[in-house]
Amino acid sequence: MSPILDPNSLECPTHSWEQTQRMGVRLGELLRAGGDTLLHEIGNALRAHDELFLSNASRIINGFPDRAADYLLPELGRVEAGIADRLVRQLLPHRPEGLADAVRPLLNQPDTRLQATALRTLVELDDNSAARHAEAALHSDNPRLRAAGVHGVLVLPCEAAYPTALQVWQALLQGNTEDRLAALTLFPELNRLQANDRERLAAAQQACALDLLQHGDHAIILRTLAACRDCQCNRIPGLDPVIIRLLGESNPELRRSAIACANQLCDEQRDACLLRALEDGHASVRQEAVDALASGSRDLA
Repeated sequence: MSPILDPNSLECPTHSWEQTQRMGVRLGELLRAGGDTLLHEIGNALRAHDELFLSNASRIINGFPDRAADYLLPELGRVEAGIADRLVRQLLPHRPEGLADAVRPLLNQPDTRLQATALRTLVELDDNSAARHAEAALHSDNPRLRAAGVHGVLVLPCEAAYPTALQVWQALLQGNTEDRLAALTLFPELNRLQANDRERLAAAQQACALDLLQHGDHAIILRTLAACRDCQCNRIPGLDPVIIRLLGESNPELRRSAIACANQLCDEQRDACLLRALEDGHASVRQEAVDALASGSRDLA
């Protein structure tokens, strides 16, 4: 067996990130040069180390999406919840045959993040069971699942459940921190609301986001910034000074996430912030600024 496929080597905890990346590149080369037998062998080798499995699964999905699903989908029930969640997100854009069948059992997993991802995936696939699961999720005791239920009801849509979904959304905005963070994931759904509801909830969402960006916990701020990044319906009034303040934080992840929200800034502020970020001392912040500049114009009202 090639050393790159040696399970003992794959289990070694001393591999650096760079070594893992090189191993993934080599596996991709072997995959492209080989057939089904080698594909199966690589799949077995990846089982020896879940993190290696995930990094190389990403390469296989991007290179061979039609073949990758054949052995990646059966792994969804085996790998730990965080990896399964990321794997489903990676597979969804390719919509491989059998994805819905593989995802449905994940709704019964104890991890609520994975359950919510599974529900959102079934909604995106317009699965026959999606409406039933979305309506049921509205009554969950977990805010992440309730938000996923609101998403499903509005996207499918389930017109009969619209009033309940609206009530759930409003309740999330008035709840505790986790409730409010879950509500912020619904920014993209504002455009699916009826006009009067959209205006009222947009104002409440924006106020909630600005309040959570003052939180002392960096993890809360990062989750709020991720939600603000996805708010494409309109700019969030008052966000500009917050982004500028966060660019002065010592935590590079806060600075990177702030730059990821550059689409929310007015043109003058956006350009100034991006130029500032291009000179940041951390590579991830500079790269985020490059990506924002490359993205060009944005569609904000």
